[in-house]
Amino acid sequence: MNQLVSGIMRLLSRTLGENIEIALSLPPDVCPLIADPVQLEAAITNLATNARDAMPNGGHLAIATANCRLDADGPAPDAEIITGAYVMIEVRDTGCGMNHEVMNRIFEPFYTTKEQGKGTGLGLSMVFGFVKRSGGHVTVCSEPGVGTTLRLFLPQATQEAVMTPEKASQKLIRGGGETVLVVEDNNALRSVVIRQLNSLGYEALEAKRAEDALQVMERESVDVLLTDIVMPGGTNGVELARQARQRWPTVAVVFSSGFSQAGSDGHGLSLPPGATLLSKPYRKEHVARSLREALSRAPTGFPPQAAGAPSPEPASPEPL
Repeated sequence: MNQLVSGIMRLLSRTLGENIEIALSLPPDVCPLIADPVQLEAAITNLATNARDAMPNGGHLAIATANCRLDADGPAPDAEIITGAYVMIEVRDTGCGMNHEVMNRIFEPFYTTKEQGKGTGLGLSMVFGFVKRSGGHVTVCSEPGVGTTLRLFLPQATQEAVMTPEKASQKLIRGGGETVLVVEDNNALRSVVIRQLNSLGYEALEAKRAEDALQVMERESVDVLLTDIVMPGGTNGVELARQARQRWPTVAVVFSSGFSQAGSDGHGLSLPPGATLLSKPYRKEHVARSLREALSRAPTGFPPQAAGAPSPEPASPEPL
C-alpha cells in the first residue's frame, strides 16, 4: 500500500496544484493487502482529485495508512462487516465539506454536486464498488466549512505479498505506436488509462468531453477513439463515435462504461452491433486486448440516431 500511495502522489503533485499542501503518513509496519493495484490506484487518485476540487482556493490534503481491526461495533459500523484485520487508507481534506443529506448520497451512481458539465457522479460510486468487491468497507465523515475524511478498509493479506507489475506486463499484447484518443471526464480514470497506454506502446491523447475530442481529432491523426459512454456536456460517447466515423471512417472505436451489459451501457444508450466495450475501472490486460480487437476488425455501423439528438454537422470523409 505504501509503495503504491507514494508513487501515485509523486505523479499527482503537479495535477493537484501548488496551493494544495500534501502530507503523507505511511508507517513502515503497514501490512500487505489483497486488492487489484490498478483499481486501487484509480480509487486513491479519485479521492485525491475530489479533495482538490473541494479546495478551489487551496488547502491541506493528508493521506495516511494504518493497520486496524474491524468488527460490527468498531470504527466502521456496518452490518456486512466481517470481523478481521484490515489495512486502512485515509484521505482527509480541509475543503468545503458536506452536509448530512449530501454525505448520505455521495456513493449513488450519477449523483454529483459539481456544476453541470463538470462531472457525471460516477467516480465515488466506482470507488465504493471496488472496495466492496474487494471485501472491504468505506466510511465518510464531513462537516460544512471544515472538510471531509474518507477511509477505505481493505482486508490484510494472510501471507507476504509483492507487487509484480513488470512480470504481468510481459504477457500483454503491446501496441505498435498507434495513437489513442482517451475521452473521459473523470480525471483519475483518465490519468490511469493514459499511463497504461504509454506503457503498452501507444501514443495517448486526451479530452474531457465530446466537443474537446472532435477538436483534438481536427489537429491530430487518431487511430483509436477510446470514449466513455455517459459524459457531461450534452453529447454522449455513442454520438461522439457516430460523428467521428462520419468524418474519419477508418478510426477504430472502443467504448468504456461502468456498466457491463452487452447491448447497452445500462443507461438507455444502444451500442453498435459487435462494439468493443471496456468495463471500468481499467485493468491493463483488458485495455490491451480491447485495443487490439478494435484495430483488427472492420469499422462497424451505428444504430439510428436517437430521437431529439442533435444532428451532426455534414462533413466530407477524411481518411487517416
